[in-house]
Amino acid sequence: MDSSLFAISDSVFTLLPKQLFNTTDSLNWTIGMAKSIDWQAMGVDSVKVLYKTAALQNWKTLKDSIPAVLETYNWILPNSLTDSLWIRIIDIADSTVKGEGSYFK
Repeated sequence: MDSSLFAISDSVFTLLPKQLFNTTDSLNWTIGMAKSIDWQAMGVDSVKVLYKTAALQNWKTLKDSIPAVLETYNWILPNSLTDSLWIRIIDIADSTVKGEGSYFK
């Protein structure tokens, strides 16, 4: 339980869990193209953006730390990309909170 989360209210309220969703569109991923990686975050301060080009490959870091409230990271797709691409966005403070998506040419 995160003791830093609190609220003051005269009525009943619920503290929602941390959530992170990858909302990046999966259309028109082309090498050399500028592409926006997007997410929605709730209860998350900073995120890390990672990618890989094969299912069994280790994740590579695109950006170590981005304020979660920005909800976007612009990336120019490198020539090294293959037909497959996976994007992962994780909460820096809690790597179990993540959003992930698969993108294919």
